[in-house]
Amino acid sequence: MEMKSITHSSKECFLECPYRYFLEYIRLLTPSAAAAPYLTWGQLVHAALGWMSERETMDTEGAVEALREYFEEHPEGVQIDLVDAMLYSLDKVLKGWQLKWAEKDKDLETVMSEVPFEMPLPSGYVFKGKIDRIVKDKKTGKLLLWEWKTPSRVIWQNYLLGGQGLGYVLGAREALGFDVDTIQYDFLLKPANKRQYETEVDYWERIGESVLLSYDKYFFRPDPLTYREEEIRRYKVELDDITQMIEFCRREGIFPKHHAANRFGKCAFERVCLYGDENGYFVRENFHPELESIHVKPGTDED
Repeated sequence: MEMKSITHSSKECFLECPYRYFLEYIRLLTPSAAAAPYLTWGQLVHAALGWMSERETMDTEGAVEALREYFEEHPEGVQIDLVDAMLYSLDKVLKGWQLKWAEKDKDLETVMSEVPFEMPLPSGYVFKGKIDRIVKDKKTGKLLLWEWKTPSRVIWQNYLLGGQGLGYVLGAREALGFDVDTIQYDFLLKPANKRQYETEVDYWERIGESVLLSYDKYFFRPDPLTYREEEIRRYKVELDDITQMIEFCRREGIFPKHHAANRFGKCAFERVCLYGDENGYFVRENFHPELESIHVKPGTDED
């Protein structure tokens, strides 16, 4: 029997527009612009911070060098000069992040990093996710989840209402066995968009200097979110209900189109939705691309 799965991202996609869910998570259709996932800034930041977290180090240069070696070993689909520019900026960004948080983080101990989980639901679906980091406060012994985020701006209500933190707390408890009810979001803001006539390479070389010179405004952490037992239980019930809605749509072949009037930005599947035009799209192999990451070697202290 097929083992069907759901993630926080695919859940949000279904609730926003069932037809987009059909295109993205059943047909596995993806815009060609996303064909080189290695080049996403968020993946680079997560990989570098994960490398540092595993080693309990603030060696930013070591993290960037590990990524550089990764791309030398996995060059397929990669624009080398763009990767070099992004890694140049990444080194500066990590140094700024270190200046901001190194002293405040000295009492935190990494328990695990880049932690995947799979949790069966009553509907027969499996809830999947990947937690960036699980840490312990050395002073209190309290465990908390840690999520690095790399948006260009933060709309905090989206994190309060979106439910990702609840889902990860649920997964950490039921799938991994951790006694945890709190999540800390750690924001590394991406600077403004590319200037007119500026190449991608020029943009990435520029933003690293900008962040390092004004690091205080690009990194912030809101107060940790602690969830009540009732909230965690309700999220599990709602998640199972949503998988049953998805299963109904699959069984009946009905995936309604929905485009909110107040939506910010264009839908990546606009041409498919309006005109049935699939030129510029490809069928990917991985069902949940949001769970994919760049795996760099942890190395040893002698490296």
